[in-house]
Amino acid sequence: MDQFTTKVATRDDILQYLKNCAQNRKSRVVAMYNSDLDMLIEGNNQDLMVFPIDDRLANRAHGAMETGNVKNYRISSLDFHMNRLFRSAEIIGLKINLTKEQIKDKIHEMSYLAYKVLERENHPNLQDQILVLKIWVSTGIGDFDIYGCNKKSIVYAALYINGNVGDDSDKGVKEYIHLDMWTQPNYFSNAKTVNYLELATMADYSKVRGGYFGIKVDPQGYLLEGAISNVAFITKDNTFGYPPLSKTIRGNTLNKALKIVDSDLLSKNSIKEVKEIELNIKDIDQIVELFHLSNDHIIPILSVNDQIIGNGEIGPITKYLQEKLEIARSSVKLDTSGDIIKGFESLQ
Repeated sequence: MDQFTTKVATRDDILQYLKNCAQNRKSRVVAMYNSDLDMLIEGNNQDLMVFPIDDRLANRAHGAMETGNVKNYRISSLDFHMNRLFRSAEIIGLKINLTKEQIKDKIHEMSYLAYKVLERENHPNLQDQILVLKIWVSTGIGDFDIYGCNKKSIVYAALYINGNVGDDSDKGVKEYIHLDMWTQPNYFSNAKTVNYLELATMADYSKVRGGYFGIKVDPQGYLLEGAISNVAFITKDNTFGYPPLSKTIRGNTLNKALKIVDSDLLSKNSIKEVKEIELNIKDIDQIVELFHLSNDHIIPILSVNDQIIGNGEIGPITKYLQEKLEIARSSVKLDTSGDIIKGFESLQ
């Protein structure tokens, strides 16, 4: 493919795009602070008020936030917001690298800058103008991995003038209740979204204790999935089991493993049957092998909460699946499930 139908952006294209986004934004951002940069950004540079693409707020929704107001040169309930921000961070295992007082100082400086910008522009009725305060704390940047515990947190803050006003909501509104969402316990369990808050927190909890992804369980203690993986196991009677897919996201590595089991292991009687099984953490001693399935890899799980799985070594089924997927990864001819990139057909 000698030519792209989609243009490859130049630096000028990107800067112009960011400028257009800022100009078309209904809410005008007057000032911003970024603790990683440790600088304030004023309203004339709205197009530069951005988050890095690898920020975990966007990739994992792994962070904490607060919303407040600034009016008549006063920041409303700042201590309350600081206390709640740090309480939220503690719950999700997020270590904020700044103290409450340091963040408050930055908010004050940002607020001062915002008012100076508006004064310079002769903004009308400045004392009555409400500025919305947003504070975000991200678990960091640096990669797209699941873990935040090994990264430096970043505090972002912004003040903006809300452009979405005058909607007549004070005259009364109608409402609708999404009954399916609230009455079905697993409504979102099959949706892969950016909200990895609980999964990222779970992964960090395991990682800092010497674990890997962690394993999610439901309120009754039944195994569900890893932070970015399916889990599967082998029972004492050689059944290949995995948690019900009605409660988890079906991953492609699980699909590949099931095909291998179906084509190879069932016919050899190495596996008696394959089925969904609800396995409670209390019954973990009923399985002899347990593993993550993620990104075309089989990751053996040798213990859970210090309880040994099987004999504490990689089991034969786990090894077999590892070997088969390793062959598939190293040989394009053996794995033809992906779409060939247009322009590279001749290399296949």
